Amino acid sequence: MRLALIVANSKYEDPTLSKLTAPAADALALGELLRDTQIGGFDDVQILQDIPYFQVQRAIADFFADKLPDDLLLFYFSGHGLLDLQGRLYLGVQDTLCNRLSVTSLSSSFIKDEMENSLSKRQVLIMDCCYSGAFERGTKGQIGKLAIHEATFGGRGRIVLTASDKTQYAWEGNRVIGETKNSLYTHYMIEGLKSGSADLNGDGQITPDELYEYIYTKIIVATPNQKPRKIVYDQQGEIVIARNPHAHQRSSGTGNIYTDKIFRSANETGIVSIFPTRYGKFDGTSVIDAISQEMLVERSQIRLVGISLGDYFLDRGVLHSSFMKLLEALGNQATKPLIRALLVHPKSETLRERARWESGSEYFQEPAFFDSTTFIETDGAVRIAKRLCEKYGAILEVRLYRQAPTAFVLLTSRFAFIEAYNYAGRGSNVPIFQVQADASLYRYYESHFERIWSVSEPISAYNPHGSLEKR
Repeated sequence: MRLALIVANSKYEDPTLSKLTAPAADALALGELLRDTQIGGFDDVQILQDIPYFQVQRAIADFFADKLPDDLLLFYFSGHGLLDLQGRLYLGVQDTLCNRLSVTSLSSSFIKDEMENSLSKRQVLIMDCCYSGAFERGTKGQIGKLAIHEATFGGRGRIVLTASDKTQYAWEGNRVIGETKNSLYTHYMIEGLKSGSADLNGDGQITPDELYEYIYTKIIVATPNQKPRKIVYDQQGEIVIARNPHAHQRSSGTGNIYTDKIFRSANETGIVSIFPTRYGKFDGTSVIDAISQEMLVERSQIRLVGISLGDYFLDRGVLHSSFMKLLEALGNQATKPLIRALLVHPKSETLRERARWESGSEYFQEPAFFDSTTFIETDGAVRIAKRLCEKYGAILEVRLYRQAPTAFVLLTSRFAFIEAYNYAGRGSNVPIFQVQADASLYRYYESHFERIWSVSEPISAYNPHGSLEKR
């Protein structure tokens, strides 16, 4: 059985607990997705909104009792998380009193005991709380204090996902996501489930790990002060929270023998997505979104080939703020991936060839103009990259190549994004392929990158006023 219990609290009798606008909307939206047979497929979803402590406590006890080992139990809580003077965690409900937490709120020890006593070995706890968010400035609400420890919900066979693990404000309201009525954390959780974007490996299923990675990458870009957390307690086997509602569009038959042949060929070659252009979307996701998400979850190394670092491998001579945010986010991670980038040398013959291809007959009327314009564009990109290397030298290394690669490429440990542009056409109107790391096409471009890297020069040696020596 697949069972879910959703507890959401917006209104509180204690005047020191601020009213929250998000939980009610969160509960209804999440419940709808979990019930949807095309997404969550849960057999039963119980939603409790703004009810007293004793009713919530009984509902939680009933939810975890009398279950089988293979039953999937998903418990979601949205509301205030409160710490007592000893630092113990409590979850606030309608009649919670801050000066009587032990007898009017849900203690983490109670929830832990109920989970521990359950026979189910497949348990998922999701907490979208703003710890101490109700306290006014100057009172006992201490920002930055650890709210959830490894032992808080310790046990076997469970996964805990939290919006944050410290006393920080996890609620962003309308200031961050326009007119959204969901919290930031649950907003992205619902987005990932409903669109299927949280299906990171493209297998049609969304696991807790994938859901966490999707939400994490979204949140740390939107609000770096909020750090979601995942804790796994001896979980055996894979848990699937939801199905990707759009997965069938990628792999199922269409009835057309030519279309089905294309699907089979794509699957066999490791292609999981084909973006129509740099700016087009696949299943509602742009290639920039896909690359940004993939780079943020990478913990090993990232390799890219292009003209500038702006918008990752896009052909732009300016630095976009998104790449700066990415470097800041990666630099703050405990495990930092190394980014190795190959950019074209501004004085390479490759650029003159590119200008001739893109300008056509106009080039021969004013070749100096097109050559100088191309140089200015790429020289600016290299100068910016050089400054970034000086600032982010621990995670960023750039070299300059002289000969045109066969494609613009970005490689992570899981995927390759390949654009077979090759300077041969005006603009960027060619598709971009997302390929799995176990595919031969990935290995080809991985080898291609390393060959170019081995003969390229460090960006620190770049001199815009010098001549380019032949090799």
